[in-house]
Formats: sequence, structure tokens, C-alpha cells
Amino acid sequence: MANTFSLRVITPAQVVFEGQATLVTVVTTEGEEGFFSRHAPFLAALKPGRLRANVVIDGMSSRLELATSEGFVYALPDRVTVLVEEASSP
Repeated sequence: MANTFSLRVITPAQVVFEGQATLVTVVTTEGEEGFFSRHAPFLAALKPGRLRANVVIDGMSSRLELATSEGFVYALPDRVTVLVEEASSP
């Protein structure tokens, strides 16, 4: 699908989500940050908050929302990786 990128949300215990997304928004220590496909490389610390993502599952758009603890977000043009201590459905 055009304009999608790989999204992984990982805790020490498990991979919470792995798939394609069109938008991801997280809460960094400097404020809210959003990512689209082809985003410039980016690394930031996360504070507890809510991860919101428009994801593609079986060709259909869906909304993913997770309550997350502190951690890190690492973005490249073709992927976003979120590493947190905990992530759960709000």
C-alpha cells in the first residue's frame, strides 16, 4: 500500500504490534510528535502517554491506541520503532 511504513511497538516481554502504518503519534519528553512515510531520521525519549496510529490490517485501515510508559522512539524513512517498558490498550 502506498505511503505506508513499518511500525513495531516492543516491550521487554513481547512485540505488542508489528505491521504497516500510515501515521504514528507519540508523546516525547519535548511534546507530541507525528510520523508519516519518508520521515527524516529521528530519535527521542518518550514519557508516559498515548500512542495513536493509523494502521493497515488485511488491506483495511484501522486505529491503534496504546497507553505507553517511558521509552524511546526511533524513526527512519521506512519504519518507526517504539521501545517502551509497558504498552496496553487504554
